[in-house]
Amino acid sequence: MKRELQDKEYNDQYDQITDEELIEILTERYSLAENPNCRICGEKLSVEACGSGSYIVYACSPYEEGADGKLKFKEGRKFVDDHYSRSRVESYKSSDRSVLELIERFKNNEKRK
Repeated sequence: MKRELQDKEYNDQYDQITDEELIEILTERYSLAENPNCRICGEKLSVEACGSGSYIVYACSPYEEGADGKLKFKEGRKFVDDHYSRSRVESYKSSDRSVLELIERFKNNEKRK
């Protein structure tokens, strides 16, 4: 029963929006997200794991590029250290270029009408 109520509320919410609003919602939902910042040091997190249909794992990488162009550990960091573990974020937002392409086609068709 709870699921049915949630579905009804969801459907009622989207029955009252315009095509333009729906396009905006879908575009936001399926566009690439920026990598979040580390809650410990503020640097951009790097993608550590991702896969088809699953969540993306971000974490603060212990590596940086050295003067010689090779990767090295950042000062005070080591492989899979506490900083790395505490900075991990899982994101369930996935992008889908095919949905974005369909949105563009819909908008172009609407312009022709």
